[in-house]
Amino acid sequence: MSIMNKLLHFISSNEAKVKEAQLILGFPVEVTSLDLLEIQGNDIVEIVRAKALEAFKQINEPVIVDDVGFYISAWNGFPGPLVKWLLKSGGSALILKMLLNETDRKAEFVSAIGFHDGNEIHTFIGKVSGTIAHQPRSTRKAPELETIFVPDGYKKTYAEMTLEEKSQLSHRKKSLELLKNHLQTNNG
Repeated sequence: MSIMNKLLHFISSNEAKVKEAQLILGFPVEVTSLDLLEIQGNDIVEIVRAKALEAFKQINEPVIVDDVGFYISAWNGFPGPLVKWLLKSGGSALILKMLLNETDRKAEFVSAIGFHDGNEIHTFIGKVSGTIAHQPRSTRKAPELETIFVPDGYKKTYAEMTLEEKSQLSHRKKSLELLKNHLQTNNG
């Protein structure tokens, strides 16, 4: 039986993220919430590999995990995968305050997908480069960082775009499309 005929578990408590994944992958995935110990570090690939291994050990079935990093050029890539902690400490308001007099406002969103197929762990990375706006801008409810991130080639923040516009170029879409291609190529 190919892996695509098995139920794949997307390890997340964020149902919107899982719906986005199902839309991009083109097949249903089981939303599974697990309490995973998340290693802290600067290497997003190492983090998703550890999450995928632990998730697989807990349920012994194919799993998909993800992690996101936000890399600010002026800060040599900080916070990277530690973005969740920076957001808890002061959110995008703190980022904007710390960048107030900074001319280098380049940033990159990175999505890392870890997929454990039962034998090995595969990783897929999607990136979108852009700049950090000088103030939050939004036309819809959106995660905090999306209100300050303007993808290269656009004038709008992620949060000013419709969900359809944003999903066409998102970092998560890129990593999930790589996973989809892997599944189609290796498990047809």
